[in-house]
Amino acid sequence: MAIQAMTLAGLPKNMALFLGITIGLAIISTALLVGSSVVGWLIGRVVLARGESGTARILAIQPTGTRVNNYYYGMRFTLEVQSFGETFQSHAERLVPMHDMMKYQIGMTVNVKYDPMTKTVAMVD
Repeated sequence: MAIQAMTLAGLPKNMALFLGITIGLAIISTALLVGSSVVGWLIGRVVLARGESGTARILAIQPTGTRVNNYYYGMRFTLEVQSFGETFQSHAERLVPMHDMMKYQIGMTVNVKYDPMTKTVAMVD
């Protein structure tokens, strides 16, 4: 019995369709997972560069599950932002080094930059 080499052109039509859909879904899901992080990072950078300054009180802190080199931990902060008499709630995420964890506690005040139109907030170091 001879073994024949298979090529994409030699696959049955249903198999080629299945393979194309599977690869397409894998590419789309990867783009959505990576793309959302990249877009969030870019929006935060724009707010830091062009946003208005203010202060915010930390209302809640949750881990995001992101870890970088077992040293930086992703944290999601629920903030009450105060600036020019205006108060609103928003969220900000950042990577926090392990040795700085105690620097962020519920009730503490942090410096932020925010976009007054979208209420997007970025924490200032």
